[in-house]
Amino acid sequence: MHPSLTSSLALIITLVMQTCFSSHAAHAEEAKIPPVPWTTECAPGVPVRLPLSSDFQRVKSENPSVLCVFRHTLGGFPTINIVEEPRHEGSAPPNLEEYREGITRGYRMVGLNEATLSNSVVGESNGLPFFSTEITFTNQNTPMVAKVLVVQYHDRTYTTSAIAEANPLETGRAALAPLIDGIEVDGELVRDTRVTKSVLPLIGLGCAALVLVWVGLRSVRPRKGAA
Repeated sequence: MHPSLTSSLALIITLVMQTCFSSHAAHAEEAKIPPVPWTTECAPGVPVRLPLSSDFQRVKSENPSVLCVFRHTLGGFPTINIVEEPRHEGSAPPNLEEYREGITRGYRMVGLNEATLSNSVVGESNGLPFFSTEITFTNQNTPMVAKVLVVQYHDRTYTTSAIAEANPLETGRAALAPLIDGIEVDGELVRDTRVTKSVLPLIGLGCAALVLVWVGLRSVRPRKGAA
């Protein structure tokens, strides 16, 4: 298990929980914080960009590891944040089970023992390993849903966490999907590029095999009127 993974995820979850606890108070203070203009920039010099609109406003963070925090101007949700950590040169990224274990431990560290993970995926986007998952939990009797995306950059690890109320769950998912799915790293959307490279040749071989079988069957099919 990667110790830094658990601690970083605990930091992210703590930040999320602080946002949850302060959401109603923040809503009352919205007039004091001007909404950000349409932007996808998290912070200057950071290769990760967010698909945000003027409905989101930037929230200050005193933690140097937290590159940016944004929340929706109506009620505080959805919220989204990005945490940056150094990546040790030559270190292998965690596998799927290590990611899942790290997130589970991180949630337990902040008292969310019943958090449930689903749709967990590891992949590679344009040569960069990534992990994504969905987490459902309850905070102050309110169902919540979060989506986490971890991208292993060349010398950094960028972890994006978005959270929304999940009452109902599908509404929360719909609010988070464009935020996480629209994240760009070095100008490219985070998609598993290995799938395209590996599946298309297999599809081509499969089609070729079907054609050969079809031709073979035609060649041995008895002709009409043959004895």
